[in-house]
Amino acid sequence: MSSTWGEHSLLGSNGDLPARLVAELPVDAEELDRALLENAAIVLRREAGEPGWGESILRRYPGCFMAAEIISDRSIRLTLKAGRRLRISTTPSPRGDPDPRCLPSAVYAWLTSGRTVEDLGKGITVRVGGRTCVITVAPRPF
Repeated sequence: MSSTWGEHSLLGSNGDLPARLVAELPVDAEELDRALLENAAIVLRREAGEPGWGESILRRYPGCFMAAEIISDRSIRLTLKAGRRLRISTTPSPRGDPDPRCLPSAVYAWLTSGRTVEDLGKGITVRVGGRTCVITVAPRPF
């Protein structure tokens, strides 16, 4: 498996927040290079795991900020190091949905820039290449 640094622009849903470039290390849970996993900000799984998977990843890799389980192209479960569990979803994009593996990086950028999960409930607009979608937090966690 290959892992790369993620770089994504982030805007508030009302468009008034300045765009910024965010760099972090998202790593696939199946990555064989343990050093990458130990330095990951986000560990991603391409499908839903068994209950407790996110918490297990965060215990195993204490430097990790969040564990992400991709449920579908528009739905992802997140377990945050701070103990919160979230389910995020996105709106359809007219140009096609962005790769769902990019979406946890947008939430990471949002939260590490001093914004709150509650503010995320208002939605954030994410652009990945020419594709744009709005990420929102589902009313109930998983």
